[in-house]
Amino acid sequence: MGDDERQDEQHKVVLAHALYLANLLLAPGIAFLLLCWCRRRWHGQATPRLAEALHQSWGASWRAGLLLVPLALSGLLLDPSRAAGWLPLILSFLALHAVLALMGIAALARVLADQPFCYPLPGLWRHRQEH
Repeated sequence: MGDDERQDEQHKVVLAHALYLANLLLAPGIAFLLLCWCRRRWHGQATPRLAEALHQSWGASWRAGLLLVPLALSGLLLDPSRAAGWLPLILSFLALHAVLALMGIAALARVLADQPFCYPLPGLWRHRQEH
């Protein structure tokens, strides 16, 4: 692999993990759709390292959604006049969101250092391939 190809691969790997973070922090849904588009577009030409990065970031993104969206929507079931019911919901959402964001920051830091990262979420625990 040439130097330009290696640099292009590195940019794509970083973008995949940055889109995971953007989905959590900046543009939920839009960043996920962009990540899905990147995954589909690069799938055929992906190196093992890029394929693993796409698998990790996409898998972590939809798992984060499965954890956060129902928690956020459960607030609709609460009586708005009972503030005591909102406190545990808000605290648990913020704590979970913070943990997921810290995982994304750790992933981005590792790939910027040219090291592999595996999100500690079910189904993503092991690397399928090392680079």
